Amino acid sequence: NTFLVKENVDYDFRFPIQDIYKIKKEKIVVGTVASGKINKGDSVKVAPLGIELRVKSIKVFGENRHTAEAKNSIGLAFNRLSKELRRGQVLYKGKTPKVTNEIQAKIFCLGPLEVEQELYISCATQRVKGKISRIKESIDTSTLEINKQTKSLETTDAAEVVITTETPLVIEKFKDLPELGRFILQIDSQVSGVGIII
Repeated sequence: NTFLVKENVDYDFRFPIQDIYKIKKEKIVVGTVASGKINKGDSVKVAPLGIELRVKSIKVFGENRHTAEAKNSIGLAFNRLSKELRRGQVLYKGKTPKVTNEIQAKIFCLGPLEVEQELYISCATQRVKGKISRIKESIDTSTLEINKQTKSLETTDAAEVVITTETPLVIEKFKDLPELGRFILQIDSQVSGVGIII
């Protein structure tokens, strides 16, 4: 009961879009606030689109609220709704999150992985195609042997890698915001690795 979990209330507002619903002729963008606070009337931007929207209302179980913060599951209605909005995009205020096709990461393998092998990267509500383009070094966790010259990884290996994606990802370093700094790697719907962005 005395264990405290730090909430990311003081970090800039980040809101990965989970889905978009139409309720009583109004389109509502739903998801969970990853960090920061949002108030009715605030202006937010959409990454990676770069467009700006103003929050018309904040909804929780059909009720209107004036504010929401980290860990709150909410719906947002805007003064206008771009048809370009999609699951996986990130609403934000303050400092612009990094939008990139290349990730520097540390991973732990739950299955064999190879350089250039096609896979999917899931980060928050984003899911895109990509590949490990370079293995900087791998560690055999049973022997702690380090290998700096390899193009493949075995189950239970840990590694520092470079991942490239077909479409841009909205990310943060794990140490700054875990919700946008961790991911899973999947091959044929099987989880083959987990990782953090460094």
